[in-house]
Amino acid sequence: MAALEALRFEALGGQCELYAADSAHLADLASVRRWIDAMHDRLTRFSPDSELSRLNASAGRWVDVSPELEALLRQSLDAYAASAGLVHIGVLPALLAAGYTRDFAAGPTPASGAIVIAPPLPEMLALTPGRARLRDGTAVDLGGIAKGWLADRAVERIGPNALANFAGDLRTRGSGPEG
Repeated sequence: MAALEALRFEALGGQCELYAADSAHLADLASVRRWIDAMHDRLTRFSPDSELSRLNASAGRWVDVSPELEALLRQSLDAYAASAGLVHIGVLPALLAAGYTRDFAAGPTPASGAIVIAPPLPEMLALTPGRARLRDGTAVDLGGIAKGWLADRAVERIGPNALANFAGDLRTRGSGPEG
């Protein structure tokens, strides 16, 4: 049986787990965890200092974005196109109107009762290499897209035989501890 290393922690709005199997490729899961925490801090909408919050606050103006945020925004546009608009990161105004104004751990807030419909994502988000612009009056929440993207990259960092579970967003790689 191959060696198995596991790390469980709370992050990204829920229970997270990282697994590495295969003694020849065991990773330092703590360093992957630190990377996940750093990415969360950059991509959360719950901190006004995050890169995502700065993008949302700049709606109507071009802003510089990191390669990671640019990749997530591009993936979001691809997911929007592939799903015929069902996957749409432009839902932040609707989430806020529904009362989702802070992390679930802080408890609910009252809903405003307003009905908010986001414009089509390609009409509200423009990208050029290293820069992004949101249409004035719009904002994005990366939510599940970011967790899936992070899980994909976490297993790449862990090694050829890995699993990442980020509050139900899963990514596996390899044949597992039993082969």
